[in-house]
Amino acid sequence: MNYFIVLFLSIIGSLPVLAAEKNNNEDIKGAACLIRAEDKLVMINEIITGKISLPAGGLIDNESAQHSAEREAWEETGLIVSAQKELGRKNGTVYFDCVADSNIVAFEFQNSFDGFELPIWFAPHYGVEVSSAMLVNPYEIASQQYRYPQRWQEVLNLFQEASIQEITYVSHLIEAAPYYNQVELSWMVALQQSLAQMSDVAMVIFQSMILNGQLLTQPALLLILLPIVFWQFGTGYGYKILFAVTVTSLISLVAQQGFELPRPHDYLPVVELSQSYGYGFPNLATAIWFCVGILLLNTTNKLGFNRYFAVFIGLVSWMIFEQFYTGGAFLVDSIGGALLGSLCAWHLIRLEARDCFDINALLSSVGIWLVLIVGCVILTLLWPIPVFTAWLTTVISIALVVFLFKGKGSVIDIKHLIFIVLALLLINEIFNYAKLLVTDSSVHSLVVELLRYPVIIFVFVFAIQMKIIK
Repeated sequence: MNYFIVLFLSIIGSLPVLAAEKNNNEDIKGAACLIRAEDKLVMINEIITGKISLPAGGLIDNESAQHSAEREAWEETGLIVSAQKELGRKNGTVYFDCVADSNIVAFEFQNSFDGFELPIWFAPHYGVEVSSAMLVNPYEIASQQYRYPQRWQEVLNLFQEASIQEITYVSHLIEAAPYYNQVELSWMVALQQSLAQMSDVAMVIFQSMILNGQLLTQPALLLILLPIVFWQFGTGYGYKILFAVTVTSLISLVAQQGFELPRPHDYLPVVELSQSYGYGFPNLATAIWFCVGILLLNTTNKLGFNRYFAVFIGLVSWMIFEQFYTGGAFLVDSIGGALLGSLCAWHLIRLEARDCFDINALLSSVGIWLVLIVGCVILTLLWPIPVFTAWLTTVISIALVVFLFKGKGSVIDIKHLIFIVLALLLINEIFNYAKLLVTDSSVHSLVVELLRYPVIIFVFVFAIQMKIIK
Protein backbone atom coordinates (compact mmCIF):
# COMPACT_ATOMS: atom_id res chain seq x y z
CA MET A 1 0.00 0.00 0.00
CA ASN A 2 2.80 2.40 0.92
CA TYR A 3 4.43 1.59 -2.44
CA PHE A 4 1.36 2.77 -4.40
CA ILE A 5 1.13 5.95 -2.32
CA VAL A 6 4.77 6.77 -3.03
CA LEU A 7 4.30 5.99 -6.75
CA PHE A 8 1.17 8.20 -6.91
CA LEU A 9 2.94 11.10 -5.21
CA SER A 10 5.93 10.70 -7.54
CA ILE A 11 3.71 10.88 -10.63
CA ILE A 12 1.85 13.93 -9.30
CA GLY A 13 5.12 15.62 -8.42
CA SER A 14 6.56 15.02 -11.87
CA LEU A 15 3.58 16.52 -13.75
CA PRO A 16 4.71 20.16 -13.38
CA VAL A 17 8.15 19.21 -14.65
CA LEU A 18 6.71 17.35 -17.65
CA ALA A 19 4.34 20.23 -18.38
CA ALA A 20 7.16 22.74 -18.19
CA GLU A 21 9.28 20.57 -20.48
CA LYS A 22 6.42 20.30 -22.98
CA ASN A 23 5.81 24.05 -22.94
CA ASN A 24 9.53 24.62 -23.37
CA ASN A 25 9.56 22.42 -26.47
CA GLU A 26 6.44 24.11 -27.82
CA ASP A 27 8.22 27.47 -27.59
CA ILE A 28 10.90 26.24 -30.00
CA LYS A 29 10.00 27.35 -33.52
CA GLY A 30 13.32 26.98 -35.30
CA ALA A 31 16.97 26.00 -35.08
CA ALA A 32 20.18 27.60 -36.31
CA CYS A 33 23.72 26.35 -36.85
CA LEU A 34 26.84 28.25 -35.84
CA ILE A 35 29.64 26.67 -37.86
CA ARG A 36 32.96 28.20 -36.88
CA ALA A 37 36.10 27.56 -38.92
CA GLU A 38 39.22 29.15 -37.44
CA ASP A 39 38.24 32.82 -36.95
CA LYS A 40 35.42 32.72 -39.49
CA LEU A 41 31.72 31.89 -39.50
CA VAL A 42 29.69 30.09 -42.17
CA MET A 43 26.94 32.37 -43.47
CA ILE A 44 24.54 32.23 -46.40
CA ASN A 45 23.21 34.78 -48.88
CA GLU A 46 19.43 34.49 -49.00
CA ILE A 47 17.65 34.93 -52.32
CA ILE A 48 14.23 35.89 -51.01
CA THR A 49 15.30 38.48 -48.42
CA GLY A 50 18.54 39.59 -50.07
CA LYS A 51 20.29 39.47 -46.68
CA ILE A 52 22.98 37.27 -45.15
CA SER A 53 22.03 34.83 -42.43
CA LEU A 54 23.02 31.71 -40.53
CA PRO A 55 21.94 28.29 -41.82
CA ALA A 56 18.60 28.07 -40.03
CA GLY A 57 14.95 27.22 -40.45
CA GLY A 58 11.75 26.03 -38.84
CA LEU A 59 11.07 22.61 -37.38
CA ILE A 60 9.29 20.12 -39.66
CA ASP A 61 6.66 17.74 -38.25
CA ASN A 62 7.93 16.39 -34.94
CA GLU A 63 11.66 16.60 -35.58
CA SER A 64 13.98 17.73 -32.81
CA ALA A 65 15.63 21.12 -32.87
CA GLN A 66 19.01 19.40 -33.14
CA HIS A 67 17.98 17.45 -36.23
CA SER A 68 16.43 20.58 -37.74
CA ALA A 69 19.71 22.47 -37.39
CA GLU A 70 21.65 19.64 -39.07
CA ARG A 71 19.10 19.42 -41.89
CA GLU A 72 19.13 23.16 -42.56
CA ALA A 73 22.94 23.20 -42.65
CA TRP A 74 22.94 20.47 -45.30
CA GLU A 75 20.12 21.98 -47.37
CA GLU A 76 21.56 25.51 -47.41
CA THR A 77 25.35 24.96 -47.39
CA GLY A 78 25.89 21.37 -48.49
CA LEU A 79 27.81 20.71 -45.25
CA ILE A 80 27.15 17.55 -43.26
CA VAL A 81 27.35 18.63 -39.63
CA SER A 82 26.59 17.36 -36.16
CA ALA A 83 24.69 19.73 -33.90
CA GLN A 84 26.46 19.35 -30.59
CA LYS A 85 25.98 21.59 -27.57
CA GLU A 86 23.26 24.20 -27.39
CA LEU A 87 24.75 27.69 -27.37
CA GLY A 88 21.61 29.66 -26.58
CA ARG A 89 17.99 30.47 -27.34
CA LYS A 90 16.35 33.62 -28.61
CA ASN A 91 12.84 34.35 -29.93
CA GLY A 92 11.98 30.68 -30.29
CA THR A 93 15.21 29.78 -32.12
CA VAL A 94 17.78 27.38 -30.67
CA TYR A 95 21.40 28.08 -31.64
CA PHE A 96 23.62 25.01 -31.87
CA ASP A 97 27.36 24.57 -32.06
CA CYS A 98 27.59 22.62 -35.33
CA VAL A 99 30.72 20.68 -36.24
CA ALA A 100 31.34 19.48 -39.80
CA ASP A 101 32.10 15.80 -40.29
CA SER A 102 35.19 16.75 -42.34
CA ASN A 103 37.32 19.81 -43.06
CA ILE A 104 35.39 22.71 -44.53
CA VAL A 105 36.41 23.35 -48.15
CA ALA A 106 36.48 26.98 -49.28
CA PHE A 107 37.70 28.83 -52.35
CA GLU A 108 40.68 31.16 -51.99
CA PHE A 109 38.75 33.87 -53.83
CA GLN A 110 37.19 36.55 -51.59
CA ASN A 111 33.82 38.11 -52.41
CA SER A 112 32.38 41.57 -51.66
CA PHE A 113 32.01 40.65 -47.97
CA ASP A 114 35.71 39.68 -47.85
CA GLY A 115 34.36 36.19 -47.36
CA PHE A 116 35.63 32.95 -48.82
CA GLU A 117 33.03 31.29 -51.04
CA LEU A 118 32.00 27.69 -50.37
CA PRO A 119 31.15 25.22 -53.16
CA ILE A 120 27.43 24.59 -52.62
CA TRP A 121 25.96 23.79 -56.04
CA PHE A 122 25.04 20.32 -54.76
CA ALA A 123 23.12 21.69 -51.75
CA PRO A 124 19.35 20.97 -52.07
CA HIS A 125 18.34 24.63 -51.61
CA TYR A 126 21.02 26.15 -53.86
CA GLY A 127 19.35 28.54 -56.29
CA VAL A 128 16.07 28.13 -54.40
CA GLU A 129 16.54 29.87 -51.06
CA VAL A 130 20.30 30.39 -51.07
CA SER A 131 22.46 32.04 -53.73
CA SER A 132 25.81 31.34 -52.03
CA ALA A 133 27.52 30.42 -48.77
CA MET A 134 30.75 31.83 -47.42
CA LEU A 135 33.21 31.95 -44.56
CA VAL A 136 33.39 35.48 -43.15
CA ASN A 137 34.96 37.24 -40.22
CA PRO A 138 31.78 38.05 -38.25
CA TYR A 139 33.36 41.13 -36.70
CA GLU A 140 33.65 42.71 -40.15
CA ILE A 141 29.92 42.30 -40.86
CA ALA A 142 27.65 45.25 -40.09
CA SER A 143 24.47 44.44 -38.21
CA GLN A 144 22.39 45.94 -41.06
CA GLN A 145 23.75 43.30 -43.41
CA TYR A 146 22.38 40.53 -41.21
CA ARG A 147 18.78 39.44 -41.65
CA TYR A 148 17.97 40.24 -38.01
CA PRO A 149 20.10 43.32 -37.15
CA GLN A 150 18.93 43.43 -33.53
CA ARG A 151 20.21 39.89 -32.92
CA TRP A 152 23.64 40.26 -34.49
CA GLN A 153 25.44 41.13 -31.25
CA GLU A 154 24.10 37.96 -29.66
CA VAL A 155 25.39 35.93 -32.60
CA LEU A 156 28.83 37.47 -32.03
CA ASN A 157 28.68 36.44 -28.38
CA LEU A 158 27.68 32.87 -29.25
CA PHE A 159 30.44 32.72 -31.88
CA GLN A 160 33.02 32.89 -29.10
CA GLU A 161 31.68 29.65 -27.62
CA ALA A 162 31.54 27.67 -30.89
CA SER A 163 34.02 24.90 -31.65
CA ILE A 164 36.97 25.83 -33.88
CA GLN A 165 37.34 23.76 -37.06
CA GLU A 166 39.90 23.64 -39.85
CA ILE A 167 39.57 25.04 -43.37
CA THR A 168 40.90 23.52 -46.58
CA TYR A 169 41.40 26.22 -49.21
CA VAL A 170 41.28 25.44 -52.95
CA SER A 171 41.81 27.75 -55.92
CA HIS A 172 39.17 26.03 -58.06
CA LEU A 173 37.14 22.88 -58.58
CA ILE A 174 37.36 22.74 -62.36
CA GLU A 175 37.91 18.99 -62.23
CA ALA A 176 34.37 18.60 -60.86
CA ALA A 177 32.89 20.12 -64.04
CA PRO A 178 31.97 18.08 -67.14
CA TYR A 179 34.77 17.94 -69.73
CA TYR A 180 33.11 20.35 -72.17
CA ASN A 181 32.63 22.88 -69.35
CA GLN A 182 36.29 22.52 -68.37
CA VAL A 183 37.28 23.54 -71.90
CA GLU A 184 35.01 26.59 -71.72
CA LEU A 185 36.43 27.57 -68.33
CA SER A 186 39.92 27.68 -69.84
CA TRP A 187 38.58 29.92 -72.64
CA MET A 188 36.87 32.15 -70.08
CA VAL A 189 40.04 32.63 -68.03
CA ALA A 190 42.09 33.32 -71.18
CA LEU A 191 39.53 35.90 -72.36
CA GLN A 192 39.49 37.77 -69.06
CA GLN A 193 43.28 37.73 -68.83
CA SER A 194 43.69 39.02 -72.39
CA LEU A 195 41.30 41.91 -71.76
CA ALA A 196 43.07 42.70 -68.49
CA GLN A 197 46.25 43.41 -70.47
CA MET A 198 44.62 46.34 -72.27
CA SER A 199 45.28 49.92 -71.20
CA ASP A 200 43.19 51.22 -68.31
CA VAL A 201 41.09 53.52 -70.50
CA ALA A 202 40.48 50.87 -73.14
CA MET A 203 39.70 48.31 -70.45
CA VAL A 204 37.07 50.54 -68.82
CA ILE A 205 35.40 51.36 -72.15
CA PHE A 206 35.42 47.80 -73.46
CA GLN A 207 34.25 46.28 -70.18
CA SER A 208 31.44 48.84 -69.86
CA MET A 209 30.23 47.95 -73.34
CA ILE A 210 30.24 44.25 -72.48
CA LEU A 211 28.59 44.61 -69.07
CA ASN A 212 25.76 46.71 -70.50
CA GLY A 213 24.66 43.54 -72.24
CA GLN A 214 23.40 42.45 -68.83
CA LEU A 215 20.45 44.80 -69.32
CA LEU A 216 19.10 42.36 -71.90
CA THR A 217 18.78 39.65 -69.23
CA GLN A 218 16.68 41.71 -66.81
CA PRO A 219 13.01 40.67 -66.32
CA ALA A 220 12.06 44.36 -66.14
CA LEU A 221 12.78 44.56 -69.87
CA LEU A 222 9.52 42.67 -70.45
CA LEU A 223 7.68 45.55 -68.76
CA ILE A 224 8.76 47.65 -71.74
CA LEU A 225 8.53 45.02 -74.49
CA LEU A 226 5.07 43.59 -73.72
CA PRO A 227 3.19 46.95 -73.71
CA ILE A 228 4.84 47.77 -77.05
CA VAL A 229 3.64 44.42 -78.46
CA PHE A 230 0.06 45.05 -77.24
CA TRP A 231 0.19 48.57 -78.69
CA GLN A 232 1.60 47.55 -82.06
CA PHE A 233 -0.07 44.18 -82.71
CA GLY A 234 -3.21 44.15 -80.56
CA THR A 235 -4.52 42.24 -77.56
CA GLY A 236 -4.77 38.82 -79.23
CA TYR A 237 -1.16 38.85 -80.36
CA GLY A 238 -0.09 40.23 -76.99
CA TYR A 239 -1.54 37.18 -75.24
CA LYS A 240 0.30 35.02 -77.75
CA ILE A 241 3.63 36.55 -76.70
CA LEU A 242 2.65 36.18 -73.03
CA PHE A 243 1.90 32.52 -73.65
CA ALA A 244 5.21 32.04 -75.46
CA VAL A 245 7.19 33.66 -72.62
CA THR A 246 5.34 31.59 -70.02
CA VAL A 247 5.77 28.22 -71.73
CA THR A 248 9.41 28.87 -72.66
CA SER A 249 10.22 29.94 -69.10
CA LEU A 250 8.51 26.93 -67.51
CA ILE A 251 10.22 24.45 -69.85
CA SER A 252 13.60 26.12 -69.21
CA LEU A 253 13.12 26.02 -65.44
CA VAL A 254 12.06 22.36 -65.51
CA ALA A 255 15.11 21.53 -67.64
CA GLN A 256 17.37 23.39 -65.20
CA GLN A 257 15.99 21.38 -62.29
CA GLY A 258 16.48 18.19 -64.28
CA PHE A 259 20.02 18.74 -65.56
CA GLU A 260 21.29 20.51 -62.40
CA LEU A 261 24.33 21.94 -64.21
CA PRO A 262 26.06 24.74 -62.25
CA ARG A 263 27.24 28.05 -63.63
CA PRO A 264 30.93 28.79 -64.40
CA HIS A 265 31.61 30.71 -61.19
CA ASP A 266 30.43 27.76 -59.11
CA TYR A 267 33.60 25.94 -60.18
CA LEU A 268 35.85 28.99 -60.43
CA PRO A 269 34.62 32.01 -58.41
CA VAL A 270 37.39 34.28 -59.69
CA VAL A 271 35.65 34.55 -63.10
CA GLU A 272 32.44 35.99 -61.62
CA LEU A 273 32.19 39.65 -62.63
CA SER A 274 28.44 40.02 -62.07
CA GLN A 275 26.20 38.20 -59.61
CA SER A 276 24.16 35.21 -60.74
CA TYR A 277 22.98 32.02 -59.10
CA GLY A 278 21.09 28.81 -59.73
CA TYR A 279 21.52 26.20 -62.43
CA GLY A 280 22.46 27.46 -65.86
CA PHE A 281 21.43 24.92 -68.51
CA PRO A 282 19.52 25.86 -70.58
CA ASN A 283 19.96 29.61 -70.29
CA LEU A 284 16.55 31.15 -69.58
CA ALA A 285 17.22 34.66 -70.93
CA THR A 286 18.54 33.31 -74.24
CA ALA A 287 15.55 30.97 -74.60
CA ILE A 288 13.06 33.83 -74.12
CA TRP A 289 14.93 36.15 -76.48
CA PHE A 290 15.02 33.57 -79.27
CA CYS A 291 11.38 32.58 -78.84
CA VAL A 292 10.00 36.13 -78.76
CA GLY A 293 12.45 37.44 -81.36
CA ILE A 294 11.63 34.75 -83.91
CA LEU A 295 7.89 35.22 -83.38
CA LEU A 296 8.11 38.98 -83.89
CA LEU A 297 10.34 38.66 -86.96
CA ASN A 298 7.98 36.10 -88.46
CA THR A 299 4.92 38.29 -87.83
CA THR A 300 6.56 41.29 -89.50
CA ASN A 301 7.87 39.13 -92.41
CA LYS A 302 11.46 39.92 -91.42
CA LEU A 303 12.52 36.36 -90.59
CA GLY A 304 15.38 35.78 -93.02
CA PHE A 305 18.74 37.18 -94.03
CA ASN A 306 18.12 40.91 -93.69
CA ARG A 307 19.18 43.81 -91.51
CA TYR A 308 16.44 43.23 -88.95
CA PHE A 309 17.52 39.65 -88.45
CA ALA A 310 21.14 40.82 -88.26
CA VAL A 311 20.25 43.32 -85.51
CA PHE A 312 18.44 40.57 -83.59
CA ILE A 313 21.42 38.20 -83.85
CA GLY A 314 23.73 41.04 -82.83
CA LEU A 315 21.71 41.76 -79.67
CA VAL A 316 21.51 38.14 -78.52
CA SER A 317 25.21 37.61 -79.34
CA TRP A 318 26.04 40.64 -77.19
CA MET A 319 24.00 39.17 -74.33
CA ILE A 320 25.55 35.70 -74.71
CA PHE A 321 29.07 37.13 -74.80
CA GLU A 322 28.38 39.23 -71.69
CA GLN A 323 27.17 36.20 -69.74
CA PHE A 324 30.18 34.15 -70.86
CA TYR A 325 32.69 36.92 -70.09
CA THR A 326 31.25 37.58 -66.61
CA GLY A 327 31.10 33.90 -65.65
CA GLY A 328 27.30 33.82 -65.59
CA ALA A 329 26.75 31.16 -68.26
CA PHE A 330 28.64 28.69 -70.39
CA LEU A 331 28.34 28.93 -74.16
CA VAL A 332 26.66 25.52 -74.15
CA ASP A 333 24.04 26.93 -71.75
CA SER A 334 23.23 29.72 -74.19
CA ILE A 335 23.21 27.34 -77.16
CA GLY A 336 20.76 25.12 -75.28
CA GLY A 337 18.58 28.15 -74.52
CA ALA A 338 18.68 29.28 -78.15
CA LEU A 339 17.60 25.84 -79.38
CA LEU A 340 14.80 25.63 -76.81
CA GLY A 341 13.48 29.11 -77.60
CA SER A 342 13.65 28.45 -81.33
CA LEU A 343 11.72 25.18 -80.95
CA CYS A 344 8.99 26.89 -78.90
CA ALA A 345 8.67 29.62 -81.54
CA TRP A 346 8.68 27.06 -84.37
CA HIS A 347 5.79 25.11 -82.83
CA LEU A 348 3.72 28.27 -82.41
CA ILE A 349 4.44 29.32 -86.00
CA ARG A 350 3.34 25.88 -87.23
CA LEU A 351 0.09 26.18 -85.28
CA GLU A 352 -0.45 29.65 -86.70
CA ALA A 353 -0.05 28.30 -90.23
CA ARG A 354 -3.00 25.95 -89.81
CA ASP A 355 -6.33 27.18 -91.15
CA CYS A 356 -8.49 25.12 -88.79
CA PHE A 357 -8.34 27.64 -85.95
CA ASP A 358 -7.24 31.13 -84.98
CA ILE A 359 -4.18 30.80 -82.75
CA ASN A 360 -4.53 34.34 -81.37
CA ALA A 361 -8.11 33.59 -80.31
CA LEU A 362 -7.01 30.27 -78.80
CA LEU A 363 -4.17 31.76 -76.76
CA SER A 364 -6.39 34.60 -75.53
CA SER A 365 -9.05 32.17 -74.29
CA VAL A 366 -9.55 31.15 -70.67
CA GLY A 367 -9.23 27.42 -71.39
CA ILE A 368 -5.60 27.47 -72.48
CA TRP A 369 -4.60 29.44 -69.39
CA LEU A 370 -6.50 27.02 -67.15
CA VAL A 371 -4.38 24.24 -68.64
CA LEU A 372 -1.27 26.25 -67.78
CA ILE A 373 -2.56 26.73 -64.23
CA VAL A 374 -2.89 22.96 -63.84
CA GLY A 375 0.62 22.56 -65.23
CA CYS A 376 2.01 25.13 -62.77
CA VAL A 377 0.24 23.41 -59.87
CA ILE A 378 1.84 20.09 -60.83
CA LEU A 379 5.28 21.71 -61.14
CA THR A 380 4.85 23.44 -57.78
CA LEU A 381 3.97 20.11 -56.15
CA LEU A 382 6.96 18.39 -57.77
CA TRP A 383 9.36 21.25 -57.03
CA PRO A 384 7.96 23.38 -54.17
CA ILE A 385 10.29 26.28 -54.88
CA PRO A 386 9.50 30.03 -55.05
CA VAL A 387 10.01 30.42 -58.80
CA PHE A 388 7.28 27.91 -59.69
CA THR A 389 4.97 29.41 -57.06
CA ALA A 390 5.58 32.84 -58.58
CA TRP A 391 4.72 31.54 -62.03
CA LEU A 392 1.56 29.93 -60.63
CA THR A 393 0.32 33.26 -59.23
CA THR A 394 1.27 35.00 -62.47
CA VAL A 395 -0.60 32.52 -64.69
CA ILE A 396 -3.66 32.68 -62.40
CA SER A 397 -3.60 36.47 -62.76
CA ILE A 398 -3.44 36.24 -66.55
CA ALA A 399 -6.33 33.75 -66.58
CA LEU A 400 -8.41 36.12 -64.45
CA VAL A 401 -7.86 39.12 -66.71
CA VAL A 402 -8.59 36.99 -69.78
CA PHE A 403 -11.86 35.88 -68.18
CA LEU A 404 -12.83 39.39 -67.04
CA PHE A 405 -12.05 41.09 -70.34
CA LYS A 406 -12.75 38.32 -72.82
CA GLY A 407 -13.53 39.70 -76.27
CA LYS A 408 -12.77 43.29 -75.34
CA GLY A 409 -10.26 44.86 -77.67
CA SER A 410 -8.28 47.97 -76.88
CA VAL A 411 -6.51 50.72 -78.74
CA ILE A 412 -3.89 52.91 -77.10
CA ASP A 413 -1.80 55.68 -78.57
CA ILE A 414 1.87 56.44 -78.05
CA LYS A 415 1.22 58.80 -75.12
CA HIS A 416 -0.77 56.16 -73.29
CA LEU A 417 1.93 53.60 -74.06
CA ILE A 418 4.68 55.73 -72.53
CA PHE A 419 2.56 56.43 -69.47
CA ILE A 420 1.77 52.72 -69.00
CA VAL A 421 5.42 51.66 -69.33
CA LEU A 422 6.54 54.28 -66.80
CA ALA A 423 3.75 53.22 -64.42
CA LEU A 424 4.75 49.55 -64.64
CA LEU A 425 8.42 50.36 -64.03
CA LEU A 426 7.42 52.51 -61.05
CA ILE A 427 5.32 49.69 -59.56
CA ASN A 428 8.23 47.31 -60.03
CA GLU A 429 10.52 49.68 -58.11
CA ILE A 430 7.91 50.04 -55.36
CA PHE A 431 7.97 46.27 -54.90
CA ASN A 432 11.78 46.36 -54.78
CA TYR A 433 11.55 48.92 -51.99
CA ALA A 434 8.81 46.96 -50.19
CA LYS A 435 11.08 43.91 -50.04
CA LEU A 436 13.65 45.98 -48.14
CA LEU A 437 11.05 46.67 -45.44
CA VAL A 438 10.31 43.00 -44.72
CA THR A 439 13.75 41.39 -44.91
CA ASP A 440 13.41 40.02 -41.37
CA SER A 441 10.65 37.67 -42.54
CA SER A 442 11.14 35.18 -45.37
CA VAL A 443 7.36 34.66 -45.52
CA HIS A 444 6.64 38.37 -45.94
CA SER A 445 9.46 38.71 -48.47
CA LEU A 446 8.03 35.80 -50.46
CA VAL A 447 4.52 37.27 -50.34
CA VAL A 448 5.80 40.59 -51.68
CA GLU A 449 7.58 38.80 -54.52
CA LEU A 450 4.54 36.66 -55.33
CA LEU A 451 2.36 39.78 -55.56
CA ARG A 452 4.75 41.68 -57.83
CA TYR A 453 3.71 40.40 -61.26
CA PRO A 454 0.00 39.84 -60.51
CA VAL A 455 -0.28 43.51 -59.48
CA ILE A 456 1.68 44.62 -62.55
CA ILE A 457 -0.55 42.50 -64.80
CA PHE A 458 -3.79 43.85 -63.33
CA VAL A 459 -2.60 47.46 -63.52
CA PHE A 460 -1.50 46.99 -67.13
CA VAL A 461 -4.68 45.26 -68.28
CA PHE A 462 -6.99 47.68 -66.47
CA ALA A 463 -5.06 50.57 -68.00
CA ILE A 464 -5.56 49.39 -71.57
CA GLN A 465 -8.94 47.64 -71.28
CA MET A 466 -10.88 50.01 -69.06
CA LYS A 467 -9.15 53.00 -70.63
CA ILE A 468 -8.60 54.65 -67.29
CA ILE A 469 -5.79 56.59 -68.93
CA LYS A 470 -7.35 59.43 -70.85
